[in-house]
Amino acid sequence: MVDAQRKHQIEAFVRGLDQFELRALYHELSLRMREVHRIEDWQALQAFRVLDRVAFHHGGQHIEGTVVRVNQRTVSVVTADNRRWTVSPQYLRKLEPSAAAAAEVVRAAVKPKSR
Repeated sequence: MVDAQRKHQIEAFVRGLDQFELRALYHELSLRMREVHRIEDWQALQAFRVLDRVAFHHGGQHIEGTVVRVNQRTVSVVTADNRRWTVSPQYLRKLEPSAAAAAEVVRAAVKPKSR
């Protein structure tokens, strides 16, 4: 958090910039914000592993499932009714592990090849 004195210094600095300097500052701030979000996303993804039981809310509905893949920016989740979801890790929370639920997801994901 920025204290009042530091905030005043930043505001004074920004007020002293012309249009071109403001655009350059905006560009640099945008790059930095993308970098911060990428780091936060990566850190959030590190909390999840395949077969973790997770929950999230969608449209006011509580959904539980099992992680089947950790992607670069999202987590792929399969529910007991074999619905697949791609969820940002910020919206997920871990549940207590359930061996039966994890086994069911693995069975559903690994379907025998038909000849």
